[in-house]
Amino acid sequence: MSSTQGYPRISIVTVVFNGAATIEDTIKSVFSQHYPEIDYVIVDGGSTDGTVEIIKRYEAKISAWVSAPDNGIYDAMNKALDMVSGDFVLFLGCDDLLWDANVLSTAASRMVDRQLVYYGNVVMKKTGIIYDGYFNKSKMARKNICHQAIFYPVHLYRNNRYTLKYSLLSDYEYNLRLFDKFTYLDMIVSLFDDSGASSQKADVVFIKDFHRLVVKHLGVMAYAAMAAYSLARRTRRALDIVKEGNYWKREAK
Repeated sequence: MSSTQGYPRISIVTVVFNGAATIEDTIKSVFSQHYPEIDYVIVDGGSTDGTVEIIKRYEAKISAWVSAPDNGIYDAMNKALDMVSGDFVLFLGCDDLLWDANVLSTAASRMVDRQLVYYGNVVMKKTGIIYDGYFNKSKMARKNICHQAIFYPVHLYRNNRYTLKYSLLSDYEYNLRLFDKFTYLDMIVSLFDDSGASSQKADVVFIKDFHRLVVKHLGVMAYAAMAAYSLARRTRRALDIVKEGNYWKREAK
């Protein structure tokens, strides 16, 4: 599995279903990397829009790919984990791009401990916002680290797969589960398309379990900090509404 030169072999995984409009740019961003130790795996869910034909154009350079129906994105991601051959794995969506041609070489030079999970930042495609810096436990209890910025040691997946219980936020549960192994890389990893399914819908099962998961994996102090932060936000929002109402009353006089 490991590179003979001592550098980690990095598996990039793209899970796709009917992504013909964007997947070629994603593939090109992987193959433009100035890093020799790349293993690229694509798992297609049985696309019918021309995605498979695009994948076939590049199959001589793709390490492994498959096209078959699956039970959702996390089932496809678990399937991909049986196909990778790297030391670390990064999931890159079919509408996401690696930030520049040096991302993998820069990350690889810093990932010296193959027992740790390394994460950086993404740039949100719609807004240009950089998301989201260093995470401590209290921050992790409030928001997730973007999957497209995380390099996971492949060996961790042997005993830690994505649960299919959560339709859209199983990666958040996964990150909560492993957070004690996370180490921050101060770098941009990818350009993230933040208009996908998880930004538009709610994972109601995950929401129901969320408080329990935070306490279990991050502890009571992180949960208390999250609760205090949420209360402060609600209070500020209520005060803003009151101030806005008073403003309009003054203007109407």
